[in-house]
Amino acid sequence: MQLFYFPTVMGDLETIELRGDEVHHITKVLRHNPGDQIHFTNGIGSLFKAELTQVSGKSLICRLTESKNYTKPYFSSITLAIGIIKLRDRLEFAIEKAVEIGVGRIVLFDADRSERSNIKESRVLGIIEAAMKQSLQVYLPELVVLGSVDEVLKQDYGRTIVAHEQVQYSHQIGQLSSDDPVVLFVGPEGGFSEREVNLLTEKSATFIGLGDNRLRAETASLVFLSQMHKKFVENNSATGVQLYR
Repeated sequence: MQLFYFPTVMGDLETIELRGDEVHHITKVLRHNPGDQIHFTNGIGSLFKAELTQVSGKSLICRLTESKNYTKPYFSSITLAIGIIKLRDRLEFAIEKAVEIGVGRIVLFDADRSERSNIKESRVLGIIEAAMKQSLQVYLPELVVLGSVDEVLKQDYGRTIVAHEQVQYSHQIGQLSSDDPVVLFVGPEGGFSEREVNLLTEKSATFIGLGDNRLRAETASLVFLSQMHKKFVENNSATGVQLYR
């Protein structure tokens, strides 16, 4: 199934008009015609199936044949807060894979040791949207860009866990409740500064290690999220995670 994204669709009408960049992809790239079926989401939990009835250059008219609303998975209570990485492709790789795994929020912050601070949010949002569609999810993760660790800690994202290279491997991930909101902090190249470590410690953060090897920021992000995802999958029946594939 190929999934498209139309954020303004609410599903309360039988016939709807679709507009936006996805229309070009549907009509010019995939060359769909009247009578074809498409699937799309609004990014807030709804999945739609529709039959195309009219195709034009800038819009589509379609008839909704099926719609369903899905409960937000508990794994979406996970927030990934990652210090901005110098190399854009590595940061974008981490974001893409985090979305595919199922993280609910991505926070990019300008850490003390970040070597760049400029983020083109529209580009990052495009990566998030593409990853959501590729992984057949119906909830679009939130993107937040903040200026420092201090600003992230002012938000109420849940229990704070910090991946730190000087901490030995920890099994504390396995001790987390499956429905605990959690924010994982991952530093940029060079890790966290002493000031940031002290600040996180004052805020009762839990510091964990992810193995014996020193990991790049994007790798550390995925190792942590993969471990959390494994825990959630193992407890799937208990957590109520709903899969619609």
